[in-house]
Amino acid sequence: MNQKELPQYSEEDYLGDKGVRMVDQIISEELRWIFRDVRKADLGVDAQIELVNPEKRGTGRLIAAQIKCGQSFFSESSDAGFVFRGKSKHLRYWVEHSLPVLVIICDPDSGKCYWQEASGANTEPLSTGWKLTIPHANVLRAGSEYALSQIAGRPQHRDVVEALLHGFLHEKFTRKIEICTIFELPRDYHKYAYLAKIEGELVMIDVHHDQFGSVRVDDLAEIVRWKEYNAKQCGATKLHIYVSSESMNALRFSPDVRNYIASQEGVSLFPILYERSPMLWLNELDEDGNAIQFWPE
Repeated sequence: MNQKELPQYSEEDYLGDKGVRMVDQIISEELRWIFRDVRKADLGVDAQIELVNPEKRGTGRLIAAQIKCGQSFFSESSDAGFVFRGKSKHLRYWVEHSLPVLVIICDPDSGKCYWQEASGANTEPLSTGWKLTIPHANVLRAGSEYALSQIAGRPQHRDVVEALLHGFLHEKFTRKIEICTIFELPRDYHKYAYLAKIEGELVMIDVHHDQFGSVRVDDLAEIVRWKEYNAKQCGATKLHIYVSSESMNALRFSPDVRNYIASQEGVSLFPILYERSPMLWLNELDEDGNAIQFWPE
């Protein structure tokens, strides 16, 4: 039989398996957590990591991981860390995943693995694809438990932002706003987060939480398309859309986004920075990207 007719275990296959073994070893032996290989029907996640508490009990807190191995993943770096480049479809899959996703790169020579969470805040969109800086300090090892526990223990951000928006609106408008309760809403009022009276005028309010580091016209058009329908139910003619993101870049709206909003009668767009440290918080930004301070009257 011709040797070329036999299946080949390529260098890429070898490095892929080696990377998974390296991360498994660190998670299982150094952190004493649970590592699960989930590469079957791989769509961009290689493993799940379950945290184990000090009493050696499973917590149900999970992190997903995409694992890459080889010197090629260390060829580009900066003072901040190693630069990982990826395709847009993978980032969209990761940030919409029900679990937080880590990108882990493994050096087969040194045996070290480095990690960073794939999120809109950490990635930078490019004309084709995106890039993520993986800090030199983020070595996966015993001692990584606290940082990873903070990631695994977070609530879903879209839910958090909508809850924070309620308090934010009261801070912004103080006594000038009345947010309708569920019992006051028209039965056929759909999709939007709130219906409110601002200085006596009914206003529809919704929030879009960006996860990809860029806001698209399509994202906003999906919200705006419900404006006319809801206006007929409640009588409001204005729609305020609050766009939240952890990425300052996403809140510097593109000309396409600005032109689209300008073309929609009665629609206003407000950028709000979603901050997680030292506490969960929303800050509205002005045109220069500075936080707007709302002072009580």
